[in-house]
Amino acid sequence: MAYSPRDYQIASRYLRSGHVDGAVLVSMHGKRPLDLRSLGVPVVLAGRPFGSDDDLSYVDADNVGGARMAVQYMSPGVDRLRGYRMTMAPWANDWRADCSR
Repeated sequence: MAYSPRDYQIASRYLRSGHVDGAVLVSMHGKRPLDLRSLGVPVVLAGRPFGSDDDLSYVDADNVGGARMAVQYMSPGVDRLRGYRMTMAPWANDWRADCSR
């Protein structure tokens, strides 16, 4: 785990040294203290990259599919469905617009 600039320098040097065939980076949270493209090894991010990093390889959760499964699971329970609708009401216009795209 890298926390400080020195930690990132050590990690970068290790990745460039030929000791690894690739790297999976987790919990970057939008930070890019390393020039990932210059490491000389394949890099995969855990989570969708932000901004100009959209050409990097990544593995991400299926948020749409997960939400669909959760709603399908809740649907038989009238109280659950009612609670879901009450919770989502403030964002109703936003998600209706997204669903129509």
